[in-house]
Amino acid sequence: MIAVPIGPKEQVLAYAAAPFYLARRAAPQRPRDLMAHEAIRLRFSSGALVAWDFKREKELITINPPGRLIIGVDAAPSAIAAACAGHDIIGTFGN
Repeated sequence: MIAVPIGPKEQVLAYAAAPFYLARRAAPQRPRDLMAHEAIRLRFSSGALVAWDFKREKELITINPPGRLIIGVDAAPSAIAAACAGHDIIGTFGN
């Protein structure tokens, strides 16, 4: 058996919220501010939640915001649709 890598070496997340959501809640200014927000979290098939990592220079911060809505990564379009409808902040795979 031969393993062949697929996709980029490093996955990155894009974090977003609908204007309707941000009109009701103060927009986070720093990663730790996300702990006061509700989140749409993605879960791998292994059961692990997708980590919300933020990197600035050599510093790495991992935030584990409360997930009011947890959706499998294979249903990411549904999670994005929920975020677009104003339900919570989402961290999803970006390009």
